Amino acid sequence: MDEPTSRKIVIKFNCKNQEISHDDKKESLDSDLKVSSWEEKVKMEKEVAATSEKKSEEDEEFPWVLPEDPKVVILRKAEKMKKIKKLTTSYSFSAGSPSLKKNILTIILAIIVGIGFGTFALHLLSKDTAKSNHIVLEESENEKTIQNNQAVNIEESSLTIPIYIIQVGKYSNRSGAEAVASEIKKKGYPSVIIEADGAFFVFSGLAHTKEQIKALKHIFLKENIETYDKEISIKLSAKNADETKRMIEKLIAYSASMMTGIQSFPQQDREKLNETAKQMENLDSSLVSAAEMISTNSPTREQLWEVQQLLLQFFIENGKIQ
Repeated sequence: MDEPTSRKIVIKFNCKNQEISHDDKKESLDSDLKVSSWEEKVKMEKEVAATSEKKSEEDEEFPWVLPEDPKVVILRKAEKMKKIKKLTTSYSFSAGSPSLKKNILTIILAIIVGIGFGTFALHLLSKDTAKSNHIVLEESENEKTIQNNQAVNIEESSLTIPIYIIQVGKYSNRSGAEAVASEIKKKGYPSVIIEADGAFFVFSGLAHTKEQIKALKHIFLKENIETYDKEISIKLSAKNADETKRMIEKLIAYSASMMTGIQSFPQQDREKLNETAKQMENLDSSLVSAAEMISTNSPTREQLWEVQQLLLQFFIENGKIQ
């Protein structure tokens, strides 16, 4: 390669060539140039300053290339359009772009899924509510049915009570039976008339066991009253059948045992029986009176017979002999 040559600027001043090196400073130019007057010196400095400023501007805008070069202009326009296109593509998309279609499909799918889930939840909630209402209604109907059945059972329930009874006589007409029953009552014994199988029976004392009935029969024999002991069943309808049956059996056992002296029941047990009778709903008044009478501290013989009279009266009004 050729060696670089020094660059020189030749200025003709006063018809003389003045050579100035490119690397020389302004001060050397001022000192070497010869001027004939002050105005020429100022004019020269202005020309030098203008030449330097123009060169500096040209260097900053288009270094080493003239602005008239069409290749540079085309290249810069192409680069600018490429940047604008890239920027537009990055931050916007057309209506037919895949990204827009994908976003629209996602939104539509989310809406469909949301509506479907909401409909399913509403259907499930409605179904559970209907089922709950059905269960409540069914429970209510069941309770009502149970209550109705209980009411029917209370009204129509029947019970059978096996007992031992003293038979005083059997008569073909009521007048004869009434005469004998009246005589028995005058002596202080209970008596009732029961019609069965075309005959009229006069019954007196009651017992819960065979031992008790034999002891009662011995009491009648002391009064010269001929009697027969029989085992029968009384079928009757009563409310609270089970409790009523237990109440009747205890009243018969207490009164017969205390009458014959076979057994004496504690007053505490008899008072408890009386409290139970008062708490029972729809219990016949004759049974309530019998329980109250048997609960006294030391019931007399007359009171014990009265208890049995109340029991016999209850059987006649509410039961049937079998």
